[in-house]
Amino acid sequence: MVKKIALEEHFLSPGLIDYWRPTMTEVAPERAEYFFRNLSDFGELRLKSMDDAGIARAVLSIAGPGVQAERDTATAIRKAREANDFLAAEVQKRPERYSGFAHLPMQDAKAAADELDRAKNRLIADAVYAEDNQATLARWYGASLASGETVDAIRTWPDHVRAVTAEAVREAARHWLDDRHSVTGYLVKNLQSEEKRS
Repeated sequence: MVKKIALEEHFLSPGLIDYWRPTMTEVAPERAEYFFRNLSDFGELRLKSMDDAGIARAVLSIAGPGVQAERDTATAIRKAREANDFLAAEVQKRPERYSGFAHLPMQDAKAAADELDRAKNRLIADAVYAEDNQATLARWYGASLASGETVDAIRTWPDHVRAVTAEAVREAARHWLDDRHSVTGYLVKNLQSEEKRS
């Protein structure tokens, strides 16, 4: 089976659960608990699901709405930073399986740009520190080469991360996040099935 990289696989960060819970009000409690358990897991549950689907790497992203639901800018900035630190710690435990998207406090453009820079610097630092750990380095190279990367791409990866700008992120969003080509799924009660049972 060809191994896949799954983009925007959702997870829950402890400090953002209160923003997520209201999105589950129309979901049966046992299903909401199932989602919570799966979104909060970074261990065997998520890894088994990835393995069963042939996913070599998951690029993790906050299960919405995250800090975009926060009205207080200072709180949004603090919680975005905490969520990014939480995700970075989880990614460090399994760097060959997980990557992540930074969660940015868009209420404040400067704070969002600063958080993007902080996330980039952390990624670059992790790559530098990985060079001191032969096991981690071997996993990074192995996973990258197995998914089609070249040795040169792996070596120059920190340079590519440094080159990312806030404007480049905005341009990518304008290009790729097009509502005309998006798909939104909703969890709804199947009324026909219930009618058949009664």
